[in-house]
Amino acid sequence: MNKKQILVAAAFTVLCPLAGNVQAQQADSFMGDVHGTIGLRLWRTEWTSWFGANQYITSDTETAVIPVASLRYKDFLVSGSYLVETDFNFPGEDYHPKRKEYDVNFGYFLLPSLAATVGYKHMQYADVYEWRTKGWTVGLSGSAPLAPYVSLYGNLAYGRPKINDNAGVFTGQRAKYLLTEFGLAFPLGQMSPSMNGFLLTAGYRYQRVGANPNLNAGAGDKELFEYTQGAVIGFSYSM
Repeated sequence: MNKKQILVAAAFTVLCPLAGNVQAQQADSFMGDVHGTIGLRLWRTEWTSWFGANQYITSDTETAVIPVASLRYKDFLVSGSYLVETDFNFPGEDYHPKRKEYDVNFGYFLLPSLAATVGYKHMQYADVYEWRTKGWTVGLSGSAPLAPYVSLYGNLAYGRPKINDNAGVFTGQRAKYLLTEFGLAFPLGQMSPSMNGFLLTAGYRYQRVGANPNLNAGAGDKELFEYTQGAVIGFSYSM
C-alpha cells in the first residue's frame, strides 16, 4: 500500500506543470506581487503505532485541527501549519497520548504550478512514553486544473529527522519521514464572484515516520514506524 501511495504522488508531480497556482488565480493580490493565504484544515486521521517489536495497534479515528498560513512573493513562498494537540485512544491499551505537530516550509516555484520546498518538521506525543522527532525535509507541491471550478492538488515531502524518547528506544537515531497528500481543490470564486479568494479542498493525507531501535532497547532490529492517515478537508482565503 505504501508503494502505491508513493507512486500516486510521484505521478501527480508530473501533472503539476499543466497549470498555474490554484489560489493565486482566485484573488487579486493585496500588495502587488505579494499574495497571502490563511486557512483551517480538518484531518480525520487514525494513528497506527508499534507496541513491542512485532505488534502494531491502530487508534480510534480523531479529528485533528490544523491552522495554516502562507505568503508568496513572486516565485518565493513561505508557509506554515500547526496540528493542534489532539488526544488519541488505542483500543485495548491503557494508552492515551496527546499528539501535536508543526512545520515551516520555504519554497520556490520552478514552474507556475510546481514549487520545490525545504522545510522543518516537528512532531511529538506523550503519555507515559514520550517521543519527539524534528528535522529538515525536502518536497514538492503543485496543482493542475481539471475544469474552471476544480483542480488537482498534491504535496510530497521526505526527510531524515532525529528521534528522541524517554525510554531510549530511538534516542539519537535518524528517522525516515514521508508525507503524501493529494486531492481536489474548488475555487469558490468560480461559482460566485462574492466568494472570490476562497478555496475548498478535499483530499487524503498519509504520513509515516520511523527508524531502527537502538540495539540495547530490547525492541528487536526491525524498523518501527508511526503511521497517521485519513481524509482531510480545508477552507482558505487568499488575498
